[in-house]
Amino acid sequence: IRFAGEGDEVAPGVAQDIEFVVEERPHPLFKREDDNLHCAIDISLEEALVGFTRSIKQLDGKELQISNNKVTQPNQEITFANHGMPSSKQPGRRGSLIVHINVKFPPTLTDTQKDRIRAALK
Repeated sequence: IRFAGEGDEVAPGVAQDIEFVVEERPHPLFKREDDNLHCAIDISLEEALVGFTRSIKQLDGKELQISNNKVTQPNQEITFANHGMPSSKQPGRRGSLIVHINVKFPPTLTDTQKDRIRAALK
């Protein structure tokens, strides 16, 4: 970002430019896409079938509760309007927070577990 003629005066009436180099660092939870923020949460197969509640700490430090008491599909997204980044083009507006749901399946099941699942889903 350059501010022309805003630096120290090097000669009478001649000022240097001020330049800032902005370097974006990756965040451990959020990824920015324009004014939207994306994050991913993991839930178990049980939580995908019967519901879950999670809390996400937003960039401003506030906690956002995420709940779903319906069946959650793998790779489902939940969008929270106005929980993203402030808009540089529209002051007072914010982007969305888009939460990507990863359903973690168990690596194996015993025969008893398989039988119980079959019985429960009949």
